[in-house]
Amino acid sequence: MSQTSKGHTTHTNDERTVLCPCCGEEKLARGLHLHVLRSSDDQHGPQGQIPPDVELDEAETAGTSSVNLSYPKDRKSEDVARQCPYCGVPFRGKRGLAIHFGQVVGRKNHPKDRDEFPEPEDCPVVHLDDKQNIIEVVDSGSTMPSTKQRGGETVSEFVTRLRQQGHDDKANAVERALSVLAD
Repeated sequence: MSQTSKGHTTHTNDERTVLCPCCGEEKLARGLHLHVLRSSDDQHGPQGQIPPDVELDEAETAGTSSVNLSYPKDRKSEDVARQCPYCGVPFRGKRGLAIHFGQVVGRKNHPKDRDEFPEPEDCPVVHLDDKQNIIEVVDSGSTMPSTKQRGGETVSEFVTRLRQQGHDDKANAVERALSVLAD
């Protein structure tokens, strides 16, 4: 269900809820990670940390909850898809990838420290088909069309520049993403 009002579009979703493995509270599945990070008590451990024995991806499903979402009608967003170098999933532009990075810190094969993530604009631009499958990746001879600051720099030149600036972790992330897509 969608409605429009005051420059915003609202949408209602039924979203999965889970039981927090630390305290048993029912939370939206997409908010469980932040709930544990922001809590600080004997059950959740120190604030800003996920206890090492807690596996959030395997939290017990409790049901669903109706959630109202409000989006601005006009949003400035990058008109390309960018791929996460850790899980390979494409996201809508730099903003979508930045949101993803914020939600997955320390989960699955993503870094435990936000500072280890590359900047979203440093992640590969991919072309998607109508079903959101990756059909093409910007290769080493192409320029990244959505990043003006690169000034026509190729991906391989960009990786070299990252290494020269001491950002080996970011350069490695870009190379991993490209190698996954090449397979």
